[in-house]
Amino acid sequence: KGIVKCVHGSYRNYKSCDAGHYLPSTKLFTCFNPLNVWPQEKFKNMDMMNPVTVMEYRKFLIDKIGLEQVEWLESVANLSIKYSTFELVQMKREFDKQIAEIKKLKNI
Repeated sequence: KGIVKCVHGSYRNYKSCDAGHYLPSTKLFTCFNPLNVWPQEKFKNMDMMNPVTVMEYRKFLIDKIGLEQVEWLESVANLSIKYSTFELVQMKREFDKQIAEIKKLKNI
């Protein structure tokens, strides 16, 4: 129960994974975009300054979502955005709803 395939190919319980961002979470425009966040082993997530790790992640994304979507993420990463409290609360509600649906579907 709760096993996910991580970005770099291993299988782990989702509780032992990080929400690994391809583009750093400091880039607010893509921080909450589901295309940018995937299960990642903790040690790989801490290694995102390593160009090899980043290129492995990019290859995973191209295989998963396609080159066009990866290039779109990269092109919008530096756009400026400031979320209001209301927007953040709404995003949290939506993510909580999606998590509950996934857990129910997977019987977790």
